[in-house]
Amino acid sequence: MLIFLFHNTLWTMENPDIGQFKFEKALVPMARGGRSTKVFRIALDMAREYSTEITAFTVRDEKRDLLWTEKVNLITEAYRVGKSMGLKVIPKIVSSDSTKVSIIKESEAHSYDYILIATTRRSPLSGALFGNIGDYVFTNSKVPVAMLSTKGAEYPYKSAIIPISETLSTRYSILFALHLKKAIKYSAYMMDLRKYDKKKTHGFKLLMDRFPQLSKIYGENISYASTGRKSNVQEEIMSAWRQYRSDVLILGIRPGPSGRIRVPLSMRSIIKQFPGDVIIVKRG
Repeated sequence: MLIFLFHNTLWTMENPDIGQFKFEKALVPMARGGRSTKVFRIALDMAREYSTEITAFTVRDEKRDLLWTEKVNLITEAYRVGKSMGLKVIPKIVSSDSTKVSIIKESEAHSYDYILIATTRRSPLSGALFGNIGDYVFTNSKVPVAMLSTKGAEYPYKSAIIPISETLSTRYSILFALHLKKAIKYSAYMMDLRKYDKKKTHGFKLLMDRFPQLSKIYGENISYASTGRKSNVQEEIMSAWRQYRSDVLILGIRPGPSGRIRVPLSMRSIIKQFPGDVIIVKRG
């Protein structure tokens, strides 16, 4: 699983620098399998760029987790790797019969700035978007979350598709994509999909006004693509993937007025069908 819990600080393009987005403490839930390896590598790259303290976190299910020692070995190895790189990694294990509840409790108890968590991609026929644990954390977290839905793309990512659309993204998701770009130096393809937005509020005006400055702040290879040749956002995204063969797509969503999360059907379809990894960011 991969979750990013972000510090609850507003960011605007009037002052788009790292000072308004805290990366001091990261919670990284880990379990057996390659997903944990990828998410921990992302955490290390972010920590190397922003001097983050990482907590490598796992849960021992006392009733069912017969091989829990493998999880202990996993976070112990995470500590060793972090130490070898000069980064602070704190291994932590808790006992509980609910992994998903334990992640939420841990994230709220110790003032983490963000959580990284990764899940496998769900089948197009599945009702779950990220699986039992991922859906619960994404829905119930009271702080911003970025969820990695992995489909086996190689890491470090070489390029990313970043939609500019109030239907598919938020200022938080675009900012996260830019900070990740700064950390691992991928090529960023920013797609203007605003013509498909049925409900428009800010329209990303500040972002567009400041677009020429982004390369100075977050590094070169940031491209702007004007779209509108297709009939919907799904077709636009897939067309962009065929052109760029990007490793990751970064989306964003905001809670509704009641605080509940509703992922639009168009976004669900894109998350499940996109050939590469998908990161979806939710502000708390």
